Amino acid sequence: MSTTPIFPPELERKLFELTAVLHPEMVPVLLLVAHRVLLIEHIPFVTIHIEPQTPKTRKERELLRAIRLKPPSFFSSAVRNLSLAIFKTGPRLEEDTHVGSMPSRLLPPGDSTHWTRVELNRVLHACTRIVNLSLTGSGIAQLFDAPMLDLVSHLRPVRLELHIFSATRPTFNFTLPFWQCLTHLQLYIANLSETPLNSAALALQNIPGLTHVALFRSTPAAVSSAVLLSCRNLQILVLIQDVFGLEGNATEQTGPPPVDDPRIVLDVLHNPATDWNLERETVSGAALWKRAEALIAKRRNGDLPADFYYV
Repeated sequence: MSTTPIFPPELERKLFELTAVLHPEMVPVLLLVAHRVLLIEHIPFVTIHIEPQTPKTRKERELLRAIRLKPPSFFSSAVRNLSLAIFKTGPRLEEDTHVGSMPSRLLPPGDSTHWTRVELNRVLHACTRIVNLSLTGSGIAQLFDAPMLDLVSHLRPVRLELHIFSATRPTFNFTLPFWQCLTHLQLYIANLSETPLNSAALALQNIPGLTHVALFRSTPAAVSSAVLLSCRNLQILVLIQDVFGLEGNATEQTGPPPVDDPRIVLDVLHNPATDWNLERETVSGAALWKRAEALIAKRRNGDLPADFYYV
């Protein structure tokens, strides 16, 4: 190992960090350079994406191995961004046979190349200080029903993307600790009627620090009004045009928003998986919120007309 730095410490650390971000597979080699390089050991685990119904990737296998070998404090400090996608095509999970507090068929049976429910539980409970959380898929709604709630109930995300596209009607209890640290919420729920959405919108008042909310633009006007009314600290409401058809209706919508309010911004839903991986690795937050904040600032400063809503 090298003991004498060649570059100034600040520059050396930046170089190591940049290399670790761009080439995470090189981290084990970089750790052999010098003891001081241990500062970058956590970088490959800052952002984690898991789709447990597909075979494990190399990064996911390394993640599970590290969880077995590292102390709990390592992942508690390292993981800040977690993306979980669960797609369910069979029976509802809670109808399956249970083992302990978890459904036995949460994940498909298979060899060691596939995820098991025990492994998913181990990962989620190792990541105790997540800031950005993305939950996507037709099976996600069941995470908020007993007995699945124990998978995520210990998390306290600050920014949450919740994208559910299934016939399963989600039930949210916004008074639970899981929701109480949220400031930014992307709530994309497809194919639901106005009544349950309106109830959920009104219940958002139970999240005291909520300042940013995003919904599908096809959301009924009464629901948007309920969000604007019930969230007392709301600064921005983004209404998203779903050009990918993930909400079951990709029809283009034009014209002004359904509700006239200076906090409203109209945007387009980009590729969720790509956007998440690119956006959440920045310290300052998601590009979605940056675009919305910039537009509102320009309207406030007179750089854009007051009735200009599109980013």
